[in-house]
Amino acid sequence: MESADWKLSSKKINGTLARTAKETSLNVQINFVQPALSKQIKRIWKESVNLYLQFEICKSHIKFAFMRSHNGMRPQDVPILLKIIAKGTEPWQNKDLAAELYISASEISESLHRSLLARLVDSEKKRVHRLALLEFIAFGLPCVFPANPGPIVNGMPTAHSHPFMRQFIFAETLYVWPLLTANDRGPSIEPLYKEAAKAALQDEKFYKLLALVDTVRVGRTRELKVAMQELNIIFENE
Repeated sequence: MESADWKLSSKKINGTLARTAKETSLNVQINFVQPALSKQIKRIWKESVNLYLQFEICKSHIKFAFMRSHNGMRPQDVPILLKIIAKGTEPWQNKDLAAELYISASEISESLHRSLLARLVDSEKKRVHRLALLEFIAFGLPCVFPANPGPIVNGMPTAHSHPFMRQFIFAETLYVWPLLTANDRGPSIEPLYKEAAKAALQDEKFYKLLALVDTVRVGRTRELKVAMQELNIIFENE
């Protein structure tokens, strides 16, 4: 009878594999009854171990991907919160936001979950924490989602070119969201999400909020002060 000890050495496995092997204490002792079976049993064991390690790594990648998908705000998250504020006391469901913002219901759900993690909505995901959102708009938004004027296009006025802002700020240049059916023309501002202009056409309050936020994204000091003051008033009274 032949007896042999066979151990999987973590020294042969680097990086993640080594840590995985160490953590799971992979160790095997095989007693070979027949020498002829030795090679086959070793191969089967090795393949099993490799499959196990690959499975563990796969799980870690899946976990990482899931965490990454919910790590941090995305551009559409702010318009969704602004839409909730624009609704005031009007009752709503996720499907209502989806239809009015031209965003899928699943994206609305995922967005509100991110806002919950960011502490921008309550535990029911119905009430916006307005002071926290205001602070994020003032100090975070210009850094993570800045707006830089692009090519001259037909579009819908935004930022300091919105009718409300033009009461306080005179500027010959119009900033616009690209919109082929619009008559205004000026440097383009990329909206926070693709269908922003389409949704804004259906809701004046929402349009104003988006334009005020774009003013902050553009980052010009004089206009920014006016926009933040008006956002503060709206957040307190809507």
